[in-house]
Amino acid sequence: MKIIIKKENIFYIILSLILIMIAGLRVFGWANDTSNYFNLFVDQDVAFTAMKELSFRLIIFISNVVFSRSFTSFLLIYAILGISLKIFVFSKYSPMPTLSIILYLLSYFWLHEYIQIRAGVATGIFMLSINDLTDKNSKKYFIKTFLAIMFHWSSIIMVPIYFLVKHKNLRHFAILPILGIILNILNINLYFLIEFLLNSTGIDDRFYTMYAGYQNEINVFNLISISYLLLFYTITLVIFTRKNRITDYEIVLYKIFSLGIFIFFLVSVLNAPVVAFRLLEYFMVVLLVLIPCIVIKFKERLFVSVLAIAYYSLYCYYLFANVIEFEKAL
Repeated sequence: MKIIIKKENIFYIILSLILIMIAGLRVFGWANDTSNYFNLFVDQDVAFTAMKELSFRLIIFISNVVFSRSFTSFLLIYAILGISLKIFVFSKYSPMPTLSIILYLLSYFWLHEYIQIRAGVATGIFMLSINDLTDKNSKKYFIKTFLAIMFHWSSIIMVPIYFLVKHKNLRHFAILPILGIILNILNINLYFLIEFLLNSTGIDDRFYTMYAGYQNEINVFNLISISYLLLFYTITLVIFTRKNRITDYEIVLYKIFSLGIFIFFLVSVLNAPVVAFRLLEYFMVVLLVLIPCIVIKFKERLFVSVLAIAYYSLYCYYLFANVIEFEKAL
């Protein structure tokens, strides 16, 4: 039997290998969290590693046993998983895979595959699960939810997403970000509810506080959040004026986009910047597929693609100017 490999698949494989080498080998040097992971990997303190997800401990174990305690193999495993998952999603579900890949290279490749490596794998699994939401396949969705949680705690947000996207009234999702802003301005503190839920499940609230990164004040109306709001209502306009050309998959992506902005403003009331921004980043990964889905609705798709790339280029500049810091290896 003759096996035929499509040219585009060869391109995706070669690109994935190149990106895996760049991220896994830290070609441009170590970035923000690399030294923290290195110290955890070298010390392998039971108390600290026990606070990480099961997959983290498993990958350390594999690196110890199979690769003679190689930190590079540890990074490569995360890079293989995170990058392969996302490239697969782009090739299968994006109507314009090349545009999705360009937007990814200008954003989440650096943010997740180079820095937040655990979140990188988790968001890859999350993106893969969105089709299960469209198909209403709860079994497959919750299997992926469990796997995502094993890679990063923030993936627990996938549980309420399953129920919330079932709501059919799109107008409610259109006004949801505005509702989040109103709740934020009213400064309704929900920490007592979080504390109750944590205590009810037996989770020490000090664990949450440590990861939340509490501080007295956060600037929620920053360039990133404002740009997401503008983008959301631009996409809303397209969806509501071209309803007959919008697929169920695109509707689910849109709902997740709406929920992400709402939850960002809601959680920001808790003055927990790490949680607020991590969740925002988690939700906004759907834009890598949603934006191409919207771009293809236009006759002037090249011009709209250039606008999308320009927007993400500015985001990339913001990341390198304010977030990403390269450092020398130890």
